[in-house]
Amino acid sequence: MNHVAFRLLVLACMAVMPSPSLAEDAADPKVAPAQLSAAPGDEPAPVAPDAFVWDVDCRPVDAGKRLGCVLRQQLVVQGGSQVLLDAEIVPKGSLDNPDSVIKLHFPHGLALNAVIGLRIDNGEVFKLPLQRSDENGLYTTMAIGEKVLGLMQNGRAAQISFVLTSGKLVTLDLSLFGFTAAYNAILTLQALRFDAKT
Repeated sequence: MNHVAFRLLVLACMAVMPSPSLAEDAADPKVAPAQLSAAPGDEPAPVAPDAFVWDVDCRPVDAGKRLGCVLRQQLVVQGGSQVLLDAEIVPKGSLDNPDSVIKLHFPHGLALNAVIGLRIDNGEVFKLPLQRSDENGLYTTMAIGEKVLGLMQNGRAAQISFVLTSGKLVTLDLSLFGFTAAYNAILTLQALRFDAKT
């Protein structure tokens, strides 16, 4: 089965699957300690309004016997192609990860000691320390429990806040429209097994 077929299968699952009720477990997210070395950069421009789209990316893992999938959303500069934020959600077990994970990738320009704020619909703030940097930008990863995942599945937008080297506070919105359907489709796909020769 090729990559195009995988994506068609994802869309089919999203079209026919009902959304199950959420678990009541409210496990707290886990945050690992982080170190960061970052270079200064320019302040980001406004985000293009049509950038709020979740993409489901599935690829064969375990020698082609199953699918490993992530949800991805990119926010880009208004009228341009520069990426301001690349966000990924990796469902539990999709890539052999023990917990669901959120991964955020920023361009250079954040304050050296910046702590990323994540909150759903202006609710409780969850803090994510920046963990590493390279020539392509800054990165942070956080394992999320059922509490955060449930908020995302019921929410309208995830606000990502950070401070630039200029001291300016910036908040970007990730739309959560379609998030639950995409996440549930991935859970269904994870249960499928394929012949490696397919």
